Amino acid sequence: MKNTYIILFIAFVVIVGGYFVYKNQDFTNEIKEMETENERPTGGFFSDILNFGFDYPSGPDGYVLENSETNDTNPNFVRSFLLMRSDDKNNIDKIPVGGEWPPMITILVLKNPENKTPAIWAEANKNYSNINLKTGDVVDFTIDGNSAIRYTADGLYMSDNVVVASGENIFVISGAYMDQESAIYKDFSTILSTVTFKGEIQAEQ
Repeated sequence: MKNTYIILFIAFVVIVGGYFVYKNQDFTNEIKEMETENERPTGGFFSDILNFGFDYPSGPDGYVLENSETNDTNPNFVRSFLLMRSDDKNNIDKIPVGGEWPPMITILVLKNPENKTPAIWAEANKNYSNINLKTGDVVDFTIDGNSAIRYTADGLYMSDNVVVASGENIFVISGAYMDQESAIYKDFSTILSTVTFKGEIQAEQ
């Protein structure tokens, strides 16, 4: 089991490794961000290419969104997104060599050429879904009218995981957390509730 965690951690580092390469670059033109000047500003994201978007709390008490195109060799891999707590990003350079990354919300986008259901796809792609590390039942779920599954997994951190099929893509949305009292655990469901596949979203006013 320890070897499994090590392998998963290495895979996780590979996925987020693009962060260092792209952290100083702007998002590509198809990515649109909106912020308001509330006490806790809300950022909005939408990709015309993926036809996918969501809201997230930004600012000092919220998250920073990173768009990373990694060196994943899977021909079906499209893109990954990272939502990192702002205070964690500010301290990212203080992580010692070999140290653990902070828990974050990740979104993986992969092509689904065989049009598999989320449940079948997750079982066939455990290196992305981590469904082999689930700690309870897999429940049917719906996001913006799209079929999905949801489950908890226990790896480097506990994580809440959702696999949803939309159009030609599969989206794996995972929220890692230290415990259920942490902000990221509570924010995950809120962010998940704003996910849309139907058109550009607007940040909360």
